[in-house]
Amino acid sequence: MELVESQTEYLKVLISERVNGLHSSVRWSRQLYYVSAMSVIVLSAVITVVTGISFLNDNWPKILVLVLSASVTVISAWGAFFSPKESWLLTEDTLNKLRALQTHLDFALRASSSEENNSELVSRAFDEYQKILAEYNHKWREIREKGGST
Repeated sequence: MELVESQTEYLKVLISERVNGLHSSVRWSRQLYYVSAMSVIVLSAVITVVTGISFLNDNWPKILVLVLSASVTVISAWGAFFSPKESWLLTEDTLNKLRALQTHLDFALRASSSEENNSELVSRAFDEYQKILAEYNHKWREIREKGGST
């Protein structure tokens, strides 16, 4: 019985730690995506306005448009390379799968009465945990490869 409990506790800790880490990553990726997307939008709008007032005979509107346009290019390239939206959505999807596994495991362990059933249940849950992480790693690698080729 002690071996099954230790495996159960080990798996619960693994899932819990991964959920906490992914939750933090989801927030970070979402914030990066919003900041980069809004930066491009705001800077583009400012470029439009400054271009509209460039009828002045000063050089500052032209210089400002040049600097802002370069900034938009850099932010857009950064977004294409690092793919914050895709990373955010992938991480959130994986987080949701792990939370579902966590809930399913807790529920099933409460319903099971024998050590043999618990051992089999924990083994299947661990396999599912490994499958979720392998899928996450595969998709993350695809995003990185796509970002590196642009």
